[in-house]
Amino acid sequence: MSFQTNNFLQRNKFGLVIPSFEGVRFLSNEVAIPAMELPSTSADSPLSRMALAGDKVRFSPIAFQFFVDEEMINYKSIYDWLMGIGYVESHTSYSDYQAKVDYEMKLAPPKLGEQDISVVILNSKENPVATFTFLNAIPISLSLQAPFQTGVTSIEPVMATVMFDYDHYKFDLT
Repeated sequence: MSFQTNNFLQRNKFGLVIPSFEGVRFLSNEVAIPAMELPSTSADSPLSRMALAGDKVRFSPIAFQFFVDEEMINYKSIYDWLMGIGYVESHTSYSDYQAKVDYEMKLAPPKLGEQDISVVILNSKENPVATFTFLNAIPISLSLQAPFQTGVTSIEPVMATVMFDYDHYKFDLT
């Protein structure tokens, strides 16, 4: 006999996990699980055009909006990742950054190139119920959404958005 709950999935119960940034918190207030589509193709017959199932699923990029911590460690982590793989300052940016990461984090996985990242969905009791794992994710954009102003009287958290491209994602129920 299967028991089904009467509780509904809540939109504010989730967490972001980037394994190689262990100890760096990404408190997020918004993430949308990206669209996936299977474009159809068609074949002509003597009588009509027939729709056929496609063979390649396409995935939209995923964007995470997160609170920037006071010391900007979480923002800097993504910034360094982007700069390290982007060859901005020299052709050795990637290898220089990789060597620094290897030296500083001998047992941890490198913070460069592709890595799997996850969005963990929680139930009303804060227990994981589902995980979306984005395989071979790479950051493709980072924006700091805060004009720094001296006349601001309210304390508003600074937000940043990072967008990732990836091969595909897996959806698993816990």
